[in-house]
Amino acid sequence: MRSYSRKNDVDLSLGIGSNNANQPFNQSATRGNHYGIEASWRPSPRFALAGWAGYVDAQQLSGGDAKAGIWNSGVTFAFPDLFGEGNVGGLIVGVPPKVTRNDIKENKDNATSVHVEALYRIQMSDFISVTPGVYMITNTDHNKDNGTTWVGVLRTSFNF
Repeated sequence: MRSYSRKNDVDLSLGIGSNNANQPFNQSATRGNHYGIEASWRPSPRFALAGWAGYVDAQQLSGGDAKAGIWNSGVTFAFPDLFGEGNVGGLIVGVPPKVTRNDIKENKDNATSVHVEALYRIQMSDFISVTPGVYMITNTDHNKDNGTTWVGVLRTSFNF
């Protein structure tokens, strides 16, 4: 996929990466070539494994001609029908979008954040599920000066 972000409207990682990954050249117009690969495998009815890796080749289009490389990756483990039919346990481990190369040296991330998430979807009925979970992110914003962030979540889904 190819993207183009105008000046003052740059967000290459859709807000899920570090500040540098979202705007590798600050507010300069930016072009991004996005590449990705993903795979999934379900060796049994009670276990599924999936993973992905992505790369963005970014180029500054105004105010300079810098280039940057942005990586992300992850792996998921799913356990369908765990402790009951329709329920799903899950574990996700990944690296949010991170600038690994940037001609603007101060906009290169200085550490690696790791996202670890555990969740359990409880199927309450054919139409309602509740999913409690917890996740942590180390070196928040891919910055070695930032600590670990912990978040608890509770999602309710209604299907019609």
